[in-house]
Amino acid sequence: MTEDRFCRWLPPQKGIRLLDIGCGTAEEAGELLASGRVADFLGVDLDERAIAEAQARWPQARFICEDAARLSPEVVDPFEIILIRRPDLLAQPARWHQVFLRLPDLLRPGGRVIVTLIGEGEAALARRWLEEAGLRVLQIEDRSEPEERYWILAG
Repeated sequence: MTEDRFCRWLPPQKGIRLLDIGCGTAEEAGELLASGRVADFLGVDLDERAIAEAQARWPQARFICEDAARLSPEVVDPFEIILIRRPDLLAQPARWHQVFLRLPDLLRPGGRVIVTLIGEGEAALARRWLEEAGLRVLQIEDRSEPEERYWILAG
């Protein structure tokens, strides 16, 4: 269950604002919202069809078709959690590097970033970019799940 995989890295309080970057169809949105801890779910993706499908599936969440590297803190209030699931860092390194550099501007003080990755090379790259952005890597897990093998928690 997705919620179980993510909830242990969420803050204990209710009313969490969560930004899902590269959300696609946001398969985790319903379970995170149903957990009672995530009150505001915003999904961002460049794929208009995926955004439309996600909005139809999860009307209680918000979705926008936008480049996460260009999201303005004036347009979106900072979040307690930023989720990046399975980004294809090696296929679009320049774009993803810019997204990672923007994370501190989109994160509330004390907030956390959760990144899930398929391969070891991507995990090393994500760790480097998180640190370049001024975030501290708090935990890295090898969960031996083929689609999301490496999990990184940063703050």
